[in-house]
Amino acid sequence: LSGWHMAKAVLIRRGQGAIMQLAGRQQKAWLPHEQIRPLVGPSEQEILEALGGKPVKLWLDTSSLHTGLPVATMWQRDEDDEESSETE
Repeated sequence: LSGWHMAKAVLIRRGQGAIMQLAGRQQKAWLPHEQIRPLVGPSEQEILEALGGKPVKLWLDTSSLHTGLPVATMWQRDEDDEESSETE
């Protein structure tokens, strides 16, 4: 399940981040506010505006859990950066 997924925000938690519902799955993930792209402050309004109810692309790391949910990020993973630099 680790890898890139499309997901939508289902719940914003007091400016700390959002619980995301993975597209086509029953699985949910935790997206901390500091992992939202573009960067947002720790306010529910900023997070809501950034995620906007539309599907967003997330990297899911099932080895890292927050309250039982896999942790997600909207930023590229280091291994993606290494692959792109090797092809240049």
